[in-house]
Amino acid sequence: MVVGTCLWLAFRDVSFAAAAQLLASAGPALVLVPLPFLLAQLADAKACQLLFARLEPPPPFSHMFVSQVAGEAATLALPMGFLVGESLRPWLLARANSALVASSIAAVTGRKCLLIAAEGGWMLLALLLAPSLVNQLSQRLVGGPWLFMITLLLVAMLLGTGWLMVAFFGGGRVAGRLFQRLTTSLPGRLGARVARGEDHFNRTDTELQRVFSRPWRELLPAALLYVVVWLLEGLEVWLILHLLHVDVPLTTAFYIEAVVASCRFLLPLTPAGLGVQDAGYVAFFSALGLPGALGVGAAFCMIKRSRELLWCLAGAACWMLARRSAKPARAPAKLPAGLRSSMAMGLSSPPES
Repeated sequence: MVVGTCLWLAFRDVSFAAAAQLLASAGPALVLVPLPFLLAQLADAKACQLLFARLEPPPPFSHMFVSQVAGEAATLALPMGFLVGESLRPWLLARANSALVASSIAAVTGRKCLLIAAEGGWMLLALLLAPSLVNQLSQRLVGGPWLFMITLLLVAMLLGTGWLMVAFFGGGRVAGRLFQRLTTSLPGRLGARVARGEDHFNRTDTELQRVFSRPWRELLPAALLYVVVWLLEGLEVWLILHLLHVDVPLTTAFYIEAVVASCRFLLPLTPAGLGVQDAGYVAFFSALGLPGALGVGAAFCMIKRSRELLWCLAGAACWMLARRSAKPARAPAKLPAGLRSSMAMGLSSPPES
């Protein structure tokens, strides 16, 4: 219902012929569209590897990247997908090695904290780079300076959420409290099964403390990589508009993507913010006074959604590859005891002349 309403409000008056003409004018250069997002995922995987290295030798970068692709695909493809994506990543990082589960959970948790904080920092940077643009958009969209204040509020929410997550997960009691609640609330067999994994819960708390207890300057390389991730997201918006022959400053693209991405983060009910995100782009393009803003918005959203669909397919392939590689090698079949003893006697007896 939410998706349909938002899409209808955004595109009810659009000329799809004009959108198709814009898509045709972009031509073969559209193959460049996935490049910024690919670079962003490479930076994301590298940052997560840096966090993992604070705990123990990290998995190979190819392993980190496959896990990143699969997790991001789940985030894009499903309602409340971030829950699935963030749960999938530790499993893919640990794969068949249960000893890495705790450190994988800690590294992925650190990733999420820094990613949220970096989004707040990136939005603040976009606001500072284009104050006149924000004032113009605010007058046209809300009839006053409220958009500037809303942006500052979003910045504070994102930075505050990142800081609170660091304090919460770094306290060394999260997994332990979860263990206690599970053992007391689950039925007998399930509770007993969870109880056998107490060491894993305790180890997870230890690893979370190790990620967050060190000085912030040691987290700076990973945090800067996550800022790069968001900058590349803004670059993608600029590139798509450029291919559609719509010239906007890079700072404008940064600010539009910063606000729309934050709305997607705060309203994660639809897959990849479907409907909400598209309506946001169209609203900003119309407020900027772009010629044929509705057609531009429709063509823009088609390109962006096509890139996301391509990424979801790549993520599904990576997930299947990870599942196959996670299966432990099958142990050789055991022979019956009588046959084993007969073979042993045959091997120990001297050969007949």
